[in-house]
Formats: sequence, C-alpha cells, structure tokens
Amino acid sequence: MNDTASAHPRWPRFALWPILLLAASCGADPVEESAPPPQPMEGPEALTRPVTTSSRSLAEAMEAQQQATEMLEGAMREVNGPPIKTVGELVERRTCSTELTYPLNIQLAAQMNCIRPGFFEPVSDVGNLDLGPAANPFLQAPAAQALREAADERPEVTLSLNSSWRSVAQQHILKRWKGSCGIRVVADPGTSHHESGLAIDVPTETTRDFRDHLKREGWVWYCDATNGGRTSGCRDRPHYTYKRSGEDLRSLNVLAFQKLWNHAHPDDPIQESGHYNRATARRLDKAPLEGFAAGPTCDSRQFIAEVTQSPEERALTMAIKAHQHIEASLVRAHELAAAQRPVPVPETAVKASWSPATLLTQLFDM
Repeated sequence: MNDTASAHPRWPRFALWPILLLAASCGADPVEESAPPPQPMEGPEALTRPVTTSSRSLAEAMEAQQQATEMLEGAMREVNGPPIKTVGELVERRTCSTELTYPLNIQLAAQMNCIRPGFFEPVSDVGNLDLGPAANPFLQAPAAQALREAADERPEVTLSLNSSWRSVAQQHILKRWKGSCGIRVVADPGTSHHESGLAIDVPTETTRDFRDHLKREGWVWYCDATNGGRTSGCRDRPHYTYKRSGEDLRSLNVLAFQKLWNHAHPDDPIQESGHYNRATARRLDKAPLEGFAAGPTCDSRQFIAEVTQSPEERALTMAIKAHQHIEASLVRAHELAAAQRPVPVPETAVKASWSPATLLTQLFDM
C-alpha cells in the first residue's frame, strides 16, 4: 500500500458530483429579507437635521495618512533592515534563500555562454515543472532533456525543483550558510555539479513521485550513491546528479565571474584562473545582486531571451502549464474510469471538512 492509500472506500471522481451539488444546495444559507433603505427626509425636517463634519480638513487627513505610511515604512525597515544590494550583504542577512541573486545569475550564465556558447537549454516550458524561487530556469542541454523526459512520464503530477543550475555566487552564499538554514551538505564553490547545470534538488514528495522516472533517464539520487538508497541517514536527500553525459563547467562558472568582475572593474582586476580563491571570494561579496552595469563581455541579448522570460511571458507560461496540467489530469481520470478503476482520493479528502469548496479543491489538487 502506498503512502496515499486510504482505508476508506475510493469513489470515482464522477460519482462525487451529485454529492457536491446536493451539499452545495443543502448547505446554502437561507436568503434573508433586508430591511428597506431609510427614506430621505423632506420638508422643514431636512433643514433642521444636523450636518456632521470631520474635525480635520481633507488636506490634513491626507497629510496624517502620509505620516502614518512613512512611520510604517520606517518600522518595516527597522524589522527587515535596509535593502540588500550585494552578495556579501545577503550572506550577512542570512535570508536562507538565494533568489535575490537571479539577475546576477543570468549575467553569469550569459558570460559563460560568451566563453563557450551553446551549453544551456531552458526548462521553464515543461508543463508540469514547478521551479522554486531560487531555481534558475535552465540546465545543461543533456540534463534538461533528461529532466523533460522524466517529467513527461507523469504529466499529471507536479515535478518541483528547489535548485537547478547554480551560479558560483549562489554556491558561495550557500557555503557561507552551512550549518544554518537547514544546510548540512554543500560543496565548495567551483566544485558543485549544480555549477555545471548537471544537478537538481527536489523536495521529498517529488522524490517519492519521480525517483524511478529520474533514475531511468540517467539521474543518480544522492541517497543511492552514498547511503544504499536509504533516506534514514542520507545527508542530502533532495540531490540528483545527471551522469550519462554533459561537460564539466564548474571552473567555467568561476571564470565567468572573474571575467565579469574585471570587465566591470578594470581598476581592480583579479586573476582569470577559473579557480575559487580568496581574491575571488572577496569580489563575490562585493558583487551587486542586480548584476554589473557593464554587463557581459559579449552581446548576450539573444541568449538571455532564450533562457529567461519577461514577467508577461512567465505569466503566460504559467497559464499554459496550468491548462496542460488540468488537461493531463482529466485524461488520466477518463482512462481510470474506462478501466473501471477508482480515482485515488487522498485520505485528507475523506477526513477533512465535507464542504463542497474543500472537496473540489482537494480533488483537483491531487
């Protein structure tokens, strides 16, 4: 019996519609007659009605509102601190997420492409893929194809990624956060397979749903490689490495930052060795999260357009993904119904409130 099995009888999804409709009709609140609106006063009585006015003029009220807004913003700054602008500030603030490095990440990937073009392939168009806030939307091409194949094997289930290709800036931050933020295992900058675009981190539920599919496509689970496939005692459960093909780009990731820094700071150059060292670490701490104003050393507009999306395009992609996910779920429901097999209903759907809204939400979130 799998983890989602329930001791309660399982019903086909279509059998629940009469129950939902009945519950919706029976559970509706009775319509109460509202009191008639008060009639306006007429004649001499209206002339003697007292007129209420505010103790402050509109201008005074607006000024007070502005002062209150400024006080609130000031209080929020005291709680959250000043805006985070550099990698070093993000390290010190210890937010436990590297999502703020995204603009810098894109510049670093573009600089890698300037040095050795053609390695990366976007994955943001995979219909059932859910990229976490710190996951960059591309991998090295063979790994991207393997991830796509694994996701396509279960189109009705969401494949979540917490991390994908990772910049040397992200690796630098995570290394500094080791021992906090739940980080127990992290490679030194310049040595992680994430920096080659050949590794992904997935949450536990995704591992359970996609482990076999990922393994068939060439992804090696960390717990298989280091702990005999056991989750107990496995130090990095989310981690998968793609082993079938691909190139080692880890030193190229470091070299890209060194070139990017020297392009932006010709007065403070560092050695372009591809090795992560103290000089590189110090410059990484000074690197702006929004990226360098000078940009990469080559025209990267086409590359950036290919591997990233504008907010409008991202919203459209998410809408398309949602449509594809619903479509795949309906196809699977029809297949199960045709085979006269009941659609699995999570145990939480049976134990939870029987309101129509709750049932609908749980059924379509399966």
